[in-house]
Amino acid sequence: MEKGGLLDSYRSSFRSLQKNYLMTLQGVGIEVAFLLLFGFFAVPLRDAINQHLVYLSDELISASAVSGQITSVILESVSYHKILQLGFAFAVLFYVLYCLFQGFLWKFCLSFSSKKKQYASYLKKFFLVNLFWYPFFIAYVLLSFLLSYMDTVAERYNPEGFFSLSWVSTLFLLAIVYFAFLSYVFIDKEKVWKSILRSFKVGFSRIKTVLGMYAGIIVVFGIVHMILIFSGQLSEVLSFIVGLFLVLPLFLWIRIVIGKMVQAL
Repeated sequence: MEKGGLLDSYRSSFRSLQKNYLMTLQGVGIEVAFLLLFGFFAVPLRDAINQHLVYLSDELISASAVSGQITSVILESVSYHKILQLGFAFAVLFYVLYCLFQGFLWKFCLSFSSKKKQYASYLKKFFLVNLFWYPFFIAYVLLSFLLSYMDTVAERYNPEGFFSLSWVSTLFLLAIVYFAFLSYVFIDKEKVWKSILRSFKVGFSRIKTVLGMYAGIIVVFGIVHMILIFSGQLSEVLSFIVGLFLVLPLFLWIRIVIGKMVQAL
């Protein structure tokens, strides 16, 4: 797809949102529902994990002062096992809510102008395709935590020669998103495993086109982000309004753009 085709996809996607404003509001409502519902369940889990991390750190400090047997203290700690249980619950919660709401929104955007939308089949495949991608996301979270810890230690011991490693985990996340979003489009018409394989095939063979698509989206997102920051400096109410009526519709626009452009490859 040439540059003109990219711009046409951007414009036509924007016109679709503008023309079907009631559907746009419906999509924004679903986005808000996902954020509220996830926050409702996730915040207590996060707080509980943080609390047990504090308890575990206290136990480790006491153990190091007495015996120095750190590993055995961790494995025998009630807080450690609570952290594992809560972390597992958090991972399952995010997977279910993400697949349910985001699967609905991807199908909603892929057939935005169509009156008939077959959600059941797509949602089933969305749950299945993310069984492949979700372990990579968990690996990203663990890698990000590890590299962040390493950065903190390195900065404390050698602040002058400090070199951040956090960009490695960011690149890993971008790579996951790069291929996963392609597969989200392909599963609309194809089987799950074939869609995953095709996402890698297209991702590598049409890398210039796909990177160009993502680059344009990032530029638009960056502009909107700057508007959001500027509005926040003026007023919190204005920032909320901009976020609701500009940022959330932008997420719909991104899915529509990706759908149009990937289907045309």
